[in-house]
Amino acid sequence: MRILLLAVALACAPGIAMAQQATPLQQMGAWAQKLSAAQQPIVARYQQCAPLAQQMIAVMQSEDAGRRERALQLMPPMRQCVADMHAAVVQARDAIAAMPPMPHQAELDLHIDSKDLLTRTAAANDGMAKSLEQSLGIIEAVVAGDEALARTKVAEARQSAGSALDGQIILFETMRQSMPMQTHKSMFDVRLAMYHAMRAIIVTDVENDDGQLSVTLRGYGADARLAAVQLRANWKRESTSLRAMVLRLNDQARTRMMVSMDRAFETIAETSDEMAEALEPLPNGPIKPATAIGILNQFAALEVRMLASINEMGAAARQVQ
Repeated sequence: MRILLLAVALACAPGIAMAQQATPLQQMGAWAQKLSAAQQPIVARYQQCAPLAQQMIAVMQSEDAGRRERALQLMPPMRQCVADMHAAVVQARDAIAAMPPMPHQAELDLHIDSKDLLTRTAAANDGMAKSLEQSLGIIEAVVAGDEALARTKVAEARQSAGSALDGQIILFETMRQSMPMQTHKSMFDVRLAMYHAMRAIIVTDVENDDGQLSVTLRGYGADARLAAVQLRANWKRESTSLRAMVLRLNDQARTRMMVSMDRAFETIAETSDEMAEALEPLPNGPIKPATAIGILNQFAALEVRMLASINEMGAAARQVQ
């Protein structure tokens, strides 16, 4: 997100170095962005492995004769996920341990305990790794024919996965608070709707759900729809002066940056619309496990698309010197 703010600043004040004292909100924003970057390897790995873990849970919950064979097929990729996750955890843990807390005055002004946030973030990262280990344990229990152990592992994996996503939600809410533009806040609203919906699916025992999950997900679908509307409206309003500046300067790099930002914000709004289209039509009553897994897989793909758009914006912004 930092590169988006940089892009706006460079386009609005070309050739001018701003040496003003950073406000507490700006200090928190910079700090939160560093924290987000520190744990990005583990978040990316978890998102890649989460659909596989959900497939494994579906296999465990099935009753057909081919369940054991499908579990055996899932073991090699799941073992690789666990190994990769451990490497990412070590990388993220070292990066977080090296981070200093926020400036003390900024903490006082914003009523934030950044040391506590660092601790909770590290714990959330460990929780992501633990949930994948427990998912592997489910497969091993199914293959061994130990049904009681498999059910215990399923419950443990759900709770660990929920705790892991809680850490991401807390971080996104903190970063959203520090954003100076409503456009940026709307972008975080899109991500928060996605993570809340994913968490709801992961922590729910879909096989025994009484229909509450569908109600919850439809609510997050409405949140995603609203976030898309607000993102488009906020960017249209807040980009007016920036657009006029770029037009007046008639600079190719800034023009490309503007086009890239327009395209990226529209792509993010479209992904939010797609989230809403996946969640809002869910019927009353229990959701099928295959439907829940399909939503998780779709959301993982949508997030990749959003991140690609943000990276494209960043590349265009770096061309503005």
